[in-house]
Amino acid sequence: MFFPITSPEIGKTSSWIIATALTMIIVSYIFIVKQLRYRRMIQIEAPFAKGGRELSSMTVKESHEIITQLQELEFPYAFSKARKLALLKAGSIPSMSRLFAVTGQNNKRNAGKRSVDTEILLREMQSKARDSDRYAMSVARMNFLHARYRRANKITDPDLLHTLGDGLAEIINVVNRDEWRKLTDVEVCAIGIFHKNLGEDMGIPFDLLPSCKEGWRNGLHFAMELKNWTIQYEQEVCKPVPTNDQAALRKSLGADLDDVVRLSLNLESPGIFLSTFLALVRNSRKLGLRHLALPRPDSSAVKLVNDTPNPETKLYNFGRKSLQPWYMRPTTWSAWGPGAWLVKAVGGKVPGERGSRYFPQGYDLMTIGPEPQREKGRDEMMSDMEVIKARGAVTFPQVKVVLDGIRGVITVVMADKSVQLVVTASVFLLLTWLAVSLRVYCRTALVRSVGIDDKIMVFLLIIFTGYLMLQIYGGTHGIGRRDPEITAGEKRTMLLLWWILELLNVVSTCLLKISVGYFLLRVALDRPHIWIIRALMVGTVVFGTTYLFMVAFQCRPVPTYWEEGPRTLEKCWPSRVIYIMTIAATVINTSADFIFGALPWFIVRSMNLPIGTKIVVVCILGLAAVGSTATIVRAFYIPTLLDDEDFLYETSNFAIWSTVEPGIGIVAASIAMLRPLYQMVLTKMGRSSVYRQRRDRLERQQGRRNETSRMVRLAHNLDAEDGPADSDITSPHGILEINPPSHQVSKQTESTVKTSSSGIGSPQLRMSLFDVDVPTSSLRLSEDFRRTMDRSPEEWSSRVKD
Repeated sequence: MFFPITSPEIGKTSSWIIATALTMIIVSYIFIVKQLRYRRMIQIEAPFAKGGRELSSMTVKESHEIITQLQELEFPYAFSKARKLALLKAGSIPSMSRLFAVTGQNNKRNAGKRSVDTEILLREMQSKARDSDRYAMSVARMNFLHARYRRANKITDPDLLHTLGDGLAEIINVVNRDEWRKLTDVEVCAIGIFHKNLGEDMGIPFDLLPSCKEGWRNGLHFAMELKNWTIQYEQEVCKPVPTNDQAALRKSLGADLDDVVRLSLNLESPGIFLSTFLALVRNSRKLGLRHLALPRPDSSAVKLVNDTPNPETKLYNFGRKSLQPWYMRPTTWSAWGPGAWLVKAVGGKVPGERGSRYFPQGYDLMTIGPEPQREKGRDEMMSDMEVIKARGAVTFPQVKVVLDGIRGVITVVMADKSVQLVVTASVFLLLTWLAVSLRVYCRTALVRSVGIDDKIMVFLLIIFTGYLMLQIYGGTHGIGRRDPEITAGEKRTMLLLWWILELLNVVSTCLLKISVGYFLLRVALDRPHIWIIRALMVGTVVFGTTYLFMVAFQCRPVPTYWEEGPRTLEKCWPSRVIYIMTIAATVINTSADFIFGALPWFIVRSMNLPIGTKIVVVCILGLAAVGSTATIVRAFYIPTLLDDEDFLYETSNFAIWSTVEPGIGIVAASIAMLRPLYQMVLTKMGRSSVYRQRRDRLERQQGRRNETSRMVRLAHNLDAEDGPADSDITSPHGILEINPPSHQVSKQTESTVKTSSSGIGSPQLRMSLFDVDVPTSSLRLSEDFRRTMDRSPEEWSSRVKD
């Protein structure tokens, strides 16, 4: 029997089917989410699961890959929040808060940029591999910005260790409190390894940690120990400071902080109602992410920084949205989109507003930081970067210890300009005495021929030694330090010493060029070369004397230089005059060195020598002019002479390269004279037979050429005597002895005949070979004459007999 189904029953059945289907879909979705949600965690733990590898075997590369997954895919919100809280908690340390106040980095104008700059450096460190350029650059920049305050003990080692520990502790706290799951031991181990490496690269000592001497079992052990020490340190030093922030804002911030830091920052307790509301929001988010949200795919990874620079400016733009658009690239969307209008509504600025105020072109890791420190620190950073990158590629602990020691030495040297001055002066004191002593030995004991250039060089060494001794004294008593680091009396003494050093430097540079000039005069034959050398020497004396008086009397009266300062208005020359004067001196010195370095080629190019020998001779003669390289480098530091504030510190690089310039010249000019010593050493080492064979071969070749030349002269009635044998080019007649005026004619020689008048009135022809007058007939020496060079001495002998 058929019973019809009424419409109410149909409605109930349909609702039940729909509800069942939706329930099944929701349950299935939750099941899928659960299976996918923990898949990345399982993959991270897999290599170190039970029965697998120990946590102590985790490498730096593995820890970086784990942290990248955590902060870009698993917990981007928590990592971002942890960075902000860590920066906030740094202000709970009294010494740090006082430093922020003194430097003006917490005022309305600078606070926003300081926060963004710090976050950019942290993001670069956390997102890039340890052996990458950008990681090394960001750490080196952070080290440079901290260096001056660490030297002045305004930032202590415990403060830096606390800041490092805060970064680690907040990541663990925020993830475990706010995210959909807690961190595993493997992930905490990776975070610990990263922060330990970062502390080493920043030069932060771990002596305050209990296991420093024995060492840590793994990154997990280090992470938990550093976290516990950080909490204890906060309890000891954190003290309340006055504040005038809004009460609601203080309570909201205090909800994410522990009681110790909250009280130190003078933040009220959030209260039961606000705490309940915030806890409800936090737990709702955790449940939603854990059970309803699919894991973030790799294509949607949250990048901390841009991987590629702006193609137009070659700088990196920042993408974090805030009320101040620091380093944000202006686009139509960022300037006029809904987010931009919201920012404007609350009083913020959008990218591109106010021109270049917020650096829309991007940031450069070599210059980022407070405005007074922009464009500074490149030299210190470059040396630091090399050590950081090398340490990142090291896997052997012994090598790592060596690199740490090297980095410690380099850090001390590069961080303190006065140490750089002392080291530079000490090195050149040793090198110049060694080089000139060997030169004197060669000239007196081996060659037994002392020239005026050798005497000038010895006199120059005495003056330069006094210069270096004064510079070492200055480096240990104030030169290279900032004004607040020395007393007023020390500053006056060091400025007087600087004035004296400037005068001695001018004298040393002039004497060096005169010595080089006399050295080249000994080997020059052509009159144009001789006149050029003499003109350079005279010009050096004239300009050197003029520049010496300009330096000595740049302030009127002279003691104003050290009593009031080298840039005292109306009493000392204006900065523009100093700049032009120094640039002119640099150009003239570089030009003179270039001419001294190029002349040897014009001197030896017409000699009857193999091309290889010519090149060697040119290199030896041109060594004395290599000081121009230091002159060029020093030119980049000329603008520092215009600084009146921290003059002794800012001009330290200029002083260093002013020392390098004559130092390199003295050493190089002396090395050019050591050929006899080199040959003697080779003989003592048992290599004399090889060089004796080579010399015999060269003598046989020279003998054949001389025999052919004699036959040519006899055939053409060009009688002359052979010159002396080969000898050292550095002797007083070195070039004449290497290439005597024997009137030889080779196939390659373009001979010309010039008519002149002899002393007795008879016509005489002059063949221009080495400017030697050779009597001959009015014969034009052309192809017929050059073809004779192909004939052997025997053929010439038979022709003469006929």
